[in-house]
Amino acid sequence: MAAWQERGSDNQAGRMHVARTSPDGTQLYAGSSLGGIWRGELDGTNWEPLGDNLYGGAHWLEVIEATSTSDPPILVVASDGGLIHTSTDDGETWVAPSGLDPTYGVRRLLRMRDGTDTLVMVVANDREYVVVRSTDWGASFQPILSLDGFAGDAWADRNGDSTLFVVTADGIQRSDDHGDTWVPLSGLPAETSRAELTGSEAGAPRLWMVTSGNALYRSDDAGESFEYVTEVYDYWGTLNASIQDVDRFAWGGVEVHYTEDAGAGWDVVNRWWEYYDDPANVLHADIPGLDVEVDAFGQEHWYIDTDGGLYESTDGLVSTQNLSLQGLRVSQYYDTHTSIEPPYHVSAGAQDQGYQFTYGVEQTDDVLAFEQAISGDYAHLTSSDGTHARVYSVYPGFILVQNNVDEPWLDYLDFPTDEAYSWIPPIVADPTDRLAFYFPARKLYRYSYSPGAGATYEAWSDEDFSEGGGDYISALTFSPLDPSRAYL
Repeated sequence: MAAWQERGSDNQAGRMHVARTSPDGTQLYAGSSLGGIWRGELDGTNWEPLGDNLYGGAHWLEVIEATSTSDPPILVVASDGGLIHTSTDDGETWVAPSGLDPTYGVRRLLRMRDGTDTLVMVVANDREYVVVRSTDWGASFQPILSLDGFAGDAWADRNGDSTLFVVTADGIQRSDDHGDTWVPLSGLPAETSRAELTGSEAGAPRLWMVTSGNALYRSDDAGESFEYVTEVYDYWGTLNASIQDVDRFAWGGVEVHYTEDAGAGWDVVNRWWEYYDDPANVLHADIPGLDVEVDAFGQEHWYIDTDGGLYESTDGLVSTQNLSLQGLRVSQYYDTHTSIEPPYHVSAGAQDQGYQFTYGVEQTDDVLAFEQAISGDYAHLTSSDGTHARVYSVYPGFILVQNNVDEPWLDYLDFPTDEAYSWIPPIVADPTDRLAFYFPARKLYRYSYSPGAGATYEAWSDEDFSEGGGDYISALTFSPLDPSRAYL
């Protein structure tokens, strides 16, 4: 059996969650949704994977200097789903820490920057949320504060102080000794079942908190009191604040929203659709993470983790630069289709990185750069004859048709009306007719396509597979020996 070889894409990065600089400040580590940990140069070049064997995603990450300068940094990684691992050998092996009950979620992982490299996590087990601590670089964790059923959060000073803040059901608590003792500060400003917390060291520090209902509050006195600021619409639990500018705060959802004046006014870094005109300098949509670091020269860097790769801003989010235009190969593909002739032409449907293809390439063993023809989520790529003369695919709302190989162009077709079907219906090309395909819904429909002029469709069978309810066909294939025989 021939060995598998990576084909791409080399330039269409997918969902990123977190970024950290190396202890010596010369390299950048980044965690992806399901593509593990990657390490590259600060300018976004020379990316290399460190966690191909890391299951479950790298949604939280801390990078700790090893005790010996000849050893690589210690990597501590956690997934939103509660998988926690450490590596001391650049990701060759991963070890789960001891001391934790079975963990089903991680809400925060942070490192104390006071020289101790103490790690603090907010985790969920089957009984409660709990704040846990590691004093051995992630080898083991011990509980330091129970949050009961409250989905709380933690924030720690990033400038070398030992101060740790935690938001609980009873309000804000502060610890100056890594959680050995706690000082109650203010109560919560409103009843809530969850809260996210961040802060700016440039203040007392200034704390920012988002509660249920997406209400944003600000504390100018290190958590002694909070005042309401605004409702954070388009909010996905992502927030951070400047280390150096007390008035600069941002949250993320589909887009990044930020303030330069403590919430008196708000700007959007860019609208999501603007990305497609300038992907090198304009943020991709959907923001799983926002990270802030200060380098050895005192320059603050914002790292913006998007569904289309990793970005950097050195001017407080006024402008951004894409660090993932080459080599950060973490695309998430719903489906791919390789042409039988020529076999090095590949089409792909990506999660939030659109419909892509390798247009105009020649035979090569290199990892290919893909061209994004249209944005969105595409799946179920299908061709009648196995070539790319015509490829059908589906987006949640319409059918996409790629016509031609050398100069591809796209066409768009509607779903059947008054029907029920899956989020991305599993369409299948007619194995005997390049101008036809089948659409599974409550009934099975056959489309007849006229390039550039749309399509007509009719029920291929009168059978209603919903059985009088809301069910629909979820899978379809044709016999390779008898194309008149279909299996559902």
